[in-house]
Amino acid sequence: MTAPAQARAPHVVRVEPAGIEITVRPDETLFDAAYRAGYDWPTICFGQALCTHCHVRLLGADSAVLTPVEKDERLALQRVARRLYRSDKAGLRLACQMKIISGDLVVEQRAFRGERSPGQHEDGEYGAIRQGADE
Repeated sequence: MTAPAQARAPHVVRVEPAGIEITVRPDETLFDAAYRAGYDWPTICFGQALCTHCHVRLLGADSAVLTPVEKDERLALQRVARRLYRSDKAGLRLACQMKIISGDLVVEQRAFRGERSPGQHEDGEYGAIRQGADE
């Protein structure tokens, strides 16, 4: 696949420990992809990079290329790292800000258990939801 074609292809994010895989479209955040797929992703600020409830830790992102961390996200990550990770920011990103340029990845989101939002349905365009192989 050529580089431009790869950049337009959807990406798969496996969310642990829930064991859920979410397909993320090009130019879509993980938070938006989860909402589109009908998941109740942890948030209070709904994508404003303020609450940090949506944060993830990258576990398997060796081949993935992500958008750079911008100022608002960097400040929010400093707060969450100080509060929960003894100031270790390694691998932390906000799902509401992070977009995938290429590749697939595995993230940890401790508060997410794979709960569905009431009234939300899978759109199916990219097979948005796939249950993990262990289920």
